[in-house]
Amino acid sequence: MVVKAPTRGGEVGLIIDDAIVHPDTTITQGRINSLYNANILEIIDQSISRYGKCRILEVGAGYGAFATALHSLYPGRLEYIIVELPNILWYAVCYLGAVGNPCLVGPNQKFPETFETALVANYLVGEYRGDMGPVDLAINTMSFIEMSETQVCYYRDLMSDLLRSDGRCFIEGTPTKPHHVN
Repeated sequence: MVVKAPTRGGEVGLIIDDAIVHPDTTITQGRINSLYNANILEIIDQSISRYGKCRILEVGAGYGAFATALHSLYPGRLEYIIVELPNILWYAVCYLGAVGNPCLVGPNQKFPETFETALVANYLVGEYRGDMGPVDLAINTMSFIEMSETQVCYYRDLMSDLLRSDGRCFIEGTPTKPHHVN
């Protein structure tokens, strides 16, 4: 379960055991370790066994490092939905376009029936809410702390509405201690 950033898309850093290591990969590795330690990776495995795939919703994914890491651990077995601010989505389009096959969902389009990664601007969530679920895992890392209480409640309700009855939520807020990365 070692995060290995793709060598495309301008990734730079130290090369250790054929893996690029830099601050973003270290943070992402800590999150993967947290998923492992909390038995959430088992939820992904169970969903893949049950449905042939696992659908993940990440609110506030930034440029898509966590999505890329999970795709590398479960190649071809994830449907990953990213909800993000429109101006940040362009970073995700560029990065994920270099390392994967993202689908940018625009207004008044049909939500894709199959996809590797679907990118949805936050203001379009209401339009596509019914098409995004059900999801097996909902994720937010570090962006709820940037939102108002009303916005956090909106996304909490979105996650709750879209999660399967046996789905799980992974939320990381302000770290008070260094990330677990060993």
